[in-house]
Amino acid sequence: MVKKAKPEKAAAEKKSKPAQETQDSHASTPSIKSGLIKIMLPAMVGSALVTAVCGALLLFLVILPGADKQMAILGQAQAEDYLNDLTQLGRSYQASVQQAANSSLVKEAVRGDNALRRQRQQQLMELFPAASSVRIYPRGKARKDADSVPPISFAQLDMVAKAEKKNTAAPEIHQHDKASYLTIVKAIKDGEKHLGSLLVSFDLKDLRAHMPNLSAELGYVEIIQTFANTPKVIYSSGNQQHKIGSGYEATGNIPHWSARFYPAASSNIIASSSTMVWVLVGISVIMVLVLSATSYFLLNRSLQHNAMAMAAYFQARLQNGKSDKAFTLGIFSSLAQTLGRLFGDYETKQARLLEKARAAGGGPQAAEPLPDYDPSYRNDDVLDMDMDLDGDDGDLLSAAAEIDDSPLQLEDVQMAEPEMASMDVTVSPGIFRAYDIRGIVGETIDKDVAYALGAAIGSEARESGQEAVLVGRDGRHSSQELAEALADGIQSTGCDAIDVGMVPTPVLYYATKTQRTQSGVMVTGSHNPPEYNGFKIVINDETLAQDRIQGLRKRLDSGKLMKGQGRYEAIDIVPDYLERICSDVVLAKPMRIVVDTGNGVAGPVTCQLLEALGCMVTPLFTEVDGDFPNHHPDPSDPANLEDLIRTVQAEGAELGLALDGDGDRLGIVTQSGKIIWPDRVLMLYARDLLARNPGADILYDVKCSRDVAELVSNLGGRAIMCATGHSLMKAKMKDTGAVVGGELSGHIFFNDRWYGFDDALYSAARLLEILSMEPFEAEQVFEEFPEKVSTPELHIKVSDANKFKIMEKLESQGNFEGGNLVKVDGVRVDFPNSWGLVRASNTTPVLVARFEGDTEEALETVKTVFRDQLLAVEPSLNISF
Repeated sequence: MVKKAKPEKAAAEKKSKPAQETQDSHASTPSIKSGLIKIMLPAMVGSALVTAVCGALLLFLVILPGADKQMAILGQAQAEDYLNDLTQLGRSYQASVQQAANSSLVKEAVRGDNALRRQRQQQLMELFPAASSVRIYPRGKARKDADSVPPISFAQLDMVAKAEKKNTAAPEIHQHDKASYLTIVKAIKDGEKHLGSLLVSFDLKDLRAHMPNLSAELGYVEIIQTFANTPKVIYSSGNQQHKIGSGYEATGNIPHWSARFYPAASSNIIASSSTMVWVLVGISVIMVLVLSATSYFLLNRSLQHNAMAMAAYFQARLQNGKSDKAFTLGIFSSLAQTLGRLFGDYETKQARLLEKARAAGGGPQAAEPLPDYDPSYRNDDVLDMDMDLDGDDGDLLSAAAEIDDSPLQLEDVQMAEPEMASMDVTVSPGIFRAYDIRGIVGETIDKDVAYALGAAIGSEARESGQEAVLVGRDGRHSSQELAEALADGIQSTGCDAIDVGMVPTPVLYYATKTQRTQSGVMVTGSHNPPEYNGFKIVINDETLAQDRIQGLRKRLDSGKLMKGQGRYEAIDIVPDYLERICSDVVLAKPMRIVVDTGNGVAGPVTCQLLEALGCMVTPLFTEVDGDFPNHHPDPSDPANLEDLIRTVQAEGAELGLALDGDGDRLGIVTQSGKIIWPDRVLMLYARDLLARNPGADILYDVKCSRDVAELVSNLGGRAIMCATGHSLMKAKMKDTGAVVGGELSGHIFFNDRWYGFDDALYSAARLLEILSMEPFEAEQVFEEFPEKVSTPELHIKVSDANKFKIMEKLESQGNFEGGNLVKVDGVRVDFPNSWGLVRASNTTPVLVARFEGDTEEALETVKTVFRDQLLAVEPSLNISF
């Protein structure tokens, strides 16, 4: 008879068996080097080899073949830089001499006797301090003069002959007694009649004083003047020992001047590029190995942590408890969920069997365990084993992958949705305009509306991946309260609100380009009366307009507002903004400026900026006052510029600048009091930029003169007409990559060296930079651009509800025979000698009109055509033009 083992002995035997098996397994388990590292080592070595091979291919297939070409480009560019410096010097002197040749003083002298000519020549010597000699020659009377400095020789006489025959002569440099002289000859004309020539020689002393020096370590450069195929070096710099081979040549607009650059052997781009590539390859290989090793150690550590967490979870389930160990790998989480379901299914099955046994009349003791259920299954010793965490992890991962987790389908997993909130606030649909939100405070705009808009904007920002929204405000009396409510609404969505304070709108835009968020809201009524206020909105670097503005209204109507609690933060961005502009713009000379900001928010910052640029500033109405007590802050209305004109004339200032209520629109007044409308200012910007960006795009709005397009085309650029509206123009600037854009209202947008938003302060700085380099007054500079007879913006008062209906009828029913209808924005009609425009304002209840003609008669004719057609579609209109 075989005796049964006692329960205690059987348990002891069972307990000892796994322990012994565990010890045996340790003896045969591979080490960590043959585990994870065995899997990862090929990838680590392979990545390093691929990096090295890619570096070699880059060097031999891309860098070395292109090095010669790149060196040629750099060498020619270096030569062009030096040639351009000399060319600009020549052109600046040419402009001064041309101005003198056109003067009545010189024209009288050329018609007069020798005594008068000598007298005027002496006066011109005083006018040109750098001049060594001045000669006024009646036509055909030029002669050699050995007493002149430099002597008047055949070279100078040839220049005079060219000027008399072709009306132009290129500048030349002549050397005399080891000094360099720049000779300029300009024709003296009375209409089409050629009276004579003006010759001026400028003493350049040593030409090196006017040209940048080239470091001897970089190479050698020389500028050559060639006549009759005879080259002569007129300037050189650097180390002449580097003059080996043919060098790299550049020619310019003055045909007899050229420059040649000889690079130093040490600056050979091929050698430096090769060294750099190999250094980068070496660093890359090391980084690949370091990152791979780091990944290996992190993965090994993570597997150990998750394996221990799984053991704790299994032990806790056996004891009907919960484990506080968290899984960091998804595969272990899935495994734990599968085990949890198995435990749950088993316990449910056991409970049902027990219930059936009770129902059959037995007690709890009557229910026998299931055949496959071992009471020792819940024994604490079940997990009393050693875990080989440093062994072959491949088995662990493959075993986990084989677990049947089919019940966990992706569609069954519920993703966490943001908590939503609704809002019981009535927001008037009329405040949602084409490119901003605007209304009358106390009627359609109040702090409850601002809070609701903040919630909509915060929700929109979060959906765009933005975690914060910048908030700025202008100086209106209602703006602070509205900005605070707006910030509260933004925070209610879980989005942070960053308060930049009372600043011009461009400062808020600048913050969206430089801070941790690309979203912002400016609380401003812009150029509207004091009772107005509104919101200009940027979400994720996009200024909202049209459908995006209406999207905020729909979000409010549907109650699709996120819920959370964001943080509040206040920052001062103005010093960074000023420093950024001052580091970009440099004036060639200080200028005397009068600034009128109409008591808008831009006053203090504008004065700080201009003073930092070196200007002598006379402030006019620059104190912030939300009542705008002196005049309306709208520089597009000539009536609002009258005080500025008087002050500029009284102070003898060189220029007057006018900014609107929030600092994004600019107006210009010259020393004589002449208003320079923004489309003509845009022409100046275009000329300056196209000289450095040939073929670039220039944007202008539908209200601008057609002279803009003609000038841009003549300068080799592409002019693009756009609909009016700061949001629409910014979007078009981004789409086209245009270097500059402008509206007749004074919004100027710079992409060149700036960020593409409308900024009156930066635009003013760029204007002063250009004017400071001109030898003439501002009014003379603008006289170089065409100016037709035109009107400013004219307003026809209508209701907001009716203005778009009138435009629809004018577009469909208007009779503009002989004209070309343009429907970019409103109704613009171009006639052969005039054009006219009527469009509905998107900010105020008016129709906006503007007209331009080649003559006064043409202007009156086009005004009459539009007046008749407007009255035909809406007889009740009160038209003042």
